[in-house]
Amino acid sequence: MQDDHVNSYEQVVANELATKVQNDSLFLGFTFGMLRDDFYTWCQVQNKEGVLYDSGVTLRIAYDIESIEPTVQMNFNARFTKDQLNLIEAELFFKSWTAWDKKLRSDKLLPLLLAEMDQWFPGKRFQLLTNEAGEEAYYKIQGNRVVKAWIKNLQFVNVEVRNLQE
Repeated sequence: MQDDHVNSYEQVVANELATKVQNDSLFLGFTFGMLRDDFYTWCQVQNKEGVLYDSGVTLRIAYDIESIEPTVQMNFNARFTKDQLNLIEAELFFKSWTAWDKKLRSDKLLPLLLAEMDQWFPGKRFQLLTNEAGEEAYYKIQGNRVVKAWIKNLQFVNVEVRNLQE
């Protein structure tokens, strides 16, 4: 038997898709539907301008979110369907993170990150989703675009931006 929250989430997805609203903009000029070659060319341009850099984590691109204090590093990668961008997966953490500093843990980052993403993706507010195992995630669905954020562990917050019309 599914949790009422999960049923509610599925209903929100169905309602949003029924609106036929198309939200393809992401962040830093990335868009759903962007061709794979265009994505990596844009990453190279942003790298030359000092905006993006190699995260040091296999196949992940890094971006520093300096509008959050202390600075947050976002390591992300893209997924493509039929050579078109349809998903961004990211792992975020305070750059100055240390295990012993409770002020730099993911539970402190998550609300700051949700506020930042409200700026990136204005409009509807994030909603809390709890699955049957009691795990929590925040989500925002706007037409075809869903943004989810959840705590991975003490250090990291995961974010996923997905095109529901893939």
